[in-house]
Amino acid sequence: MKKLNTVISSRINRSIVLTEIHRNPNISRVQLADRTGLDRSAITQILNYLIEEGLVEEVEKGKPGSKGGRCPIFLQVRHTVHTVIAIEVGLDHASAIIADLQGRELTRTHRSVNRGEPLLQLLTTMLDELSAKSPEDFRKATVIAIGAPGVIDRETGVVRANMFHNWREVMVEEALQELYRKEVVVENDANVGAMGELSRISAKEGIDSLVYLFIRDSVGDAPLGVGGALVLERKVWHGVHHFAGESSASINDSFKHAVQRLSPKERKPGAKNLQSLIDAAEAGSTDAKAALQEMADRLGQLLCDLAQFIDPDAVMVSLSPHETTLGFWQLIKASYETHLSPNDRQVRFLPPQVRDRAPIEGLVALALDRIFVADGNETSILFAGAPN
Repeated sequence: MKKLNTVISSRINRSIVLTEIHRNPNISRVQLADRTGLDRSAITQILNYLIEEGLVEEVEKGKPGSKGGRCPIFLQVRHTVHTVIAIEVGLDHASAIIADLQGRELTRTHRSVNRGEPLLQLLTTMLDELSAKSPEDFRKATVIAIGAPGVIDRETGVVRANMFHNWREVMVEEALQELYRKEVVVENDANVGAMGELSRISAKEGIDSLVYLFIRDSVGDAPLGVGGALVLERKVWHGVHHFAGESSASINDSFKHAVQRLSPKERKPGAKNLQSLIDAAEAGSTDAKAALQEMADRLGQLLCDLAQFIDPDAVMVSLSPHETTLGFWQLIKASYETHLSPNDRQVRFLPPQVRDRAPIEGLVALALDRIFVADGNETSILFAGAPN
């Protein structure tokens, strides 16, 4: 047991040091010891291992201190030694990229998705396309992060249900790990969208908790594509049954009720999606304007109730396509602010920053979190099988 504890603590300390260097490029050994609380000898031993493994490199020397002495040597992560893969699956499209350890995109592939197409077939096709495009970057990938719509068991990597494609109990993590021998993480698309947005606003805005809602227009005869996420202190809240943030049913009910305001002519097939409603309102239809206002009022009330109950730093609504839904977004914001009480004014209503790229950026962040761990009790995937 003592030997096991020593092995675990050694891997955790390596993870802490690697993450600290990643977060603070050009850090010195002295600074590293101060930040981590590890003694100099432990830092030296860990750095020797990280440098030997090619994960960290020593870079240009700094200036000597005021009292003279040797110049400090700076340390930085070698961000090209490994890569990560992110795959975003939507209702009608899928995108996949390979990125380096700084999150910089190296290779991309994109394709349409046919309704009911088997999920594993789709994912393996995209992974094989990435491998063919950039075999060396694919070989260096340590984590595959996948975002998909539906109810997803994050702990087991199983897509429990997606009504649009009729995906049920798809064991994504197990299947892909066996095929590709890489770490696989699977997450709901709204959750990774929220993390993608949060990765942009957290540092400059001081946002750690977020109520996030996205609405995409309908595909074919499907209802609106709706997703929601609750991020509390930078951790996604999944709920006991993996349903946290799932608000599609109530929002689509609101949308159907709002569409009933349209005249029979405006409710013809092909004129009942969100974009058609917006187009009709801009063309002067009073019924369409009233329908949009009703839906905005319901969404504003929903977000206000969540803000009052959860007390996050901010709420955010992302509408796609952003360019043609901006007016509707402003209606939702106005409704939200109207429903807020004076005591809740500090919960801000933020515009999306990353928009359509949010899921991919969130997936890259999710993959990198398995390498550069934020929790001092966890181990980087790079050291899972490393010797003591």
